[in-house]
Amino acid sequence: MHPTRRAQRMPLSGAARGITLAVAGALAAGCTPSPGPTPTAMTDPTSPTTVTSTSTNPSPTSTNTPTVPIPEKAHENTRDGATQFADFMVSEVNRAYRQADPTILDRVFSPECPVCATLRSEVTEIQELGQHYDGDSWVVTSIYIETWSPDDVRLVVEINQENVDIIDASGRKVNYQLQHPFRWLATLAYDQGWTVARLQELDP
Repeated sequence: MHPTRRAQRMPLSGAARGITLAVAGALAAGCTPSPGPTPTAMTDPTSPTTVTSTSTNPSPTSTNTPTVPIPEKAHENTRDGATQFADFMVSEVNRAYRQADPTILDRVFSPECPVCATLRSEVTEIQELGQHYDGDSWVVTSIYIETWSPDDVRLVVEINQENVDIIDASGRKVNYQLQHPFRWLATLAYDQGWTVARLQELDP
């Protein structure tokens, strides 16, 4: 995921500069916003298509998270199906951080995706700290296909990262993330359904 800018970032490796973890007990008043991630240059794609985000309202941390059905359209092995799945992936990432439940990500991420694995680890650590995001982190502004085949597709996902507080179980603000626009190159693979095989941040 790229990129969640916040105060007091935990160290991450390589391309994993996604949502970074709040430090337990950090006081928001004493936090200094961190610098942005270092993007990886890629070829500019074309033909943007705006997609309505499927993100939902904030929910408290839960260890028994109900499953949200994957939209029927997002199951289709078509260009539109891949685009809708990418939008659903963003909504599930938001839900995982809001509810501090890493298992949510297992439905959309391949275990072979390194950045995806790092994001899952971050959600696990947030869960262990007894914290969660008090709102959606990412809002999709557009999704468009860069390359397509029935088995493999690369899409550019443009996102506005929102200003969101990170709170503990009592509702106390312990940290926050900063607003920041960015772009993902998402590689999807199809095998009876789409999964995210790779995530890579693009130049702005």
